Amino acid sequence: MEVCYEDVIDTKRIVGLHYLREAGAEIKDEDLAYAMLSGLPETYDALTMTLASLENEKFNSVEVRKALTMEYDRRMSKCEDEQQKNEIAAYQTKKDKPNASGKSTKSGKCFSCGRQEYFAK
Repeated sequence: MEVCYEDVIDTKRIVGLHYLREAGAEIKDEDLAYAMLSGLPETYDALTMTLASLENEKFNSVEVRKALTMEYDRRMSKCEDEQQKNEIAAYQTKKDKPNASGKSTKSGKCFSCGRQEYFAK
């Protein structure tokens, strides 16, 4: 499967918090949630703003992770839909498309009058 989005998530802040926690520092869940959001690429700005504006009791790493997972799944689903459309378009044969003059390249007899290569509408 091709990768649709080449967004790179910067995980340095999250890793830094992990090292601080291992060193014995107390890391608030809110700080972890902000670190998760701060490493996102610009294409996630709308989601980042929405999550950052949540009420304090709803803004936590679990909620941020859920929202990011849902957004990722949505983007991947959209990507797969676009790939399927491209595959269908690639399999269309030339005879199904109009030629340069705009006329169909299909041949046969008209069902209405019986003339060759003419189709009544």
